[in-house]
Amino acid sequence: LLNEKFNPPGEELLHNLSKTESTVITMMNKHFENWQVEERKHFYRHYVGYWHHILTKFKPDAVIYPTIPHTVYDFVIYSLAKLLNIKNIMFEQIWIGDRMIWAYDFQTGFPLLKDKISKNKNENFNSKDLDGDFRKEYELQNEPGKDATPAFVKYFKSRFSGKNLISLKLKIILTSIKDRSFLWRVAVFINKFFGENLVKEYRLVRVYPDFSKKFVYFPLHYQPERTSSPQGGVFADQLLVVETLSAALPDGWLIYVKEHPNQWGPRGINYFSYRFPGYYKKMAALKNVRIVPVNLDSYFLMEKSQAVVTITGTAGWEAAARRKPALIFGYAWYRDCPGIFRITDVDSCRAALNKIKNGFSVTA
Repeated sequence: LLNEKFNPPGEELLHNLSKTESTVITMMNKHFENWQVEERKHFYRHYVGYWHHILTKFKPDAVIYPTIPHTVYDFVIYSLAKLLNIKNIMFEQIWIGDRMIWAYDFQTGFPLLKDKISKNKNENFNSKDLDGDFRKEYELQNEPGKDATPAFVKYFKSRFSGKNLISLKLKIILTSIKDRSFLWRVAVFINKFFGENLVKEYRLVRVYPDFSKKFVYFPLHYQPERTSSPQGGVFADQLLVVETLSAALPDGWLIYVKEHPNQWGPRGINYFSYRFPGYYKKMAALKNVRIVPVNLDSYFLMEKSQAVVTITGTAGWEAAARRKPALIFGYAWYRDCPGIFRITDVDSCRAALNKIKNGFSVTA
């Protein structure tokens, strides 16, 4: 297949994939962050031409993905398959035991889950009917004092703290000595440490929350990651999420925003495409938005809030399991569950918040 000859994509094909292009250019922030916009676009168009040729030549009945397509090339394949009426089949890990669910399209939902929810509505299903892994998860989320932190969050935290962090730093030092980049790295570190950086900006705008006020809680997503791009769509821009919330919030309510606990571990404290200079300041400048300390307990904030806000994160699922309303801005696997509000704009956000303000509650 590497020697396949193919034509570059034409105007009509690229026009039909315009939404895909927008998503892919953003998705490239993960592996091609230093590329210019036009360089990204040209690479994207190369992928479109190649995979359009492959799919039209071999005409597969279906394309199967082990997870949600999100690594640029597979998202191009997914989008082309939809355009060519080729079935997509994909899986999503839901972090409950070792379970996964499948879908034809993550943007339209998961068929078996939708059917199950619809059936349970008619049968008055409640939490007492849960068994197995789901029962354990529900009890974990509702048992006072129990640490329900997801395993992947603990894993990332352990990788970039304590002995593991020291080991990582030593490896970097030894490697830099071997490749003679040590002095350059020291200079970069000094500039980063004493100059402007993400942590300094965050600390400059953070405040301790006032729990006498009504508020919604928005824990930011770790980025770059598929849970925001492609699963967040346009709301991979978390500033847009905050601005939408701010415009829709009931009078007297606040938005408490907290950075993801792992964001400064793997990527360090440098500004980058998803956390550019002024990022936190822009959020904090909104009249009803408050940036809160990273070390505050998320579950306590969740408990005290009127609602939890996320794009597709675990926080939305945890909120629903704890009978707390959740506002979802992306294509989360659990978005059809009771207590979940799918938000697309200011109007839908305002309608959801007003419903919550007027006494909406999640039933057990």
